[in-house]
Amino acid sequence: MTEEDGFHGLIEWEAVVADRLTHVTALCSLHERHLRENVSAS
Repeated sequence: MTEEDGFHGLIEWEAVVADRLTHVTALCSLHERHLRENVSAS
């Protein structure tokens, strides 16, 4: 495994992490909005 291979692996890993973070953030904001709607409805 060359240094370059390690570098590409790191970029791929960062892309996966960024993708997961985006997904989690979207879920959180969706959940938050849902909670707010429930509070204002009651």
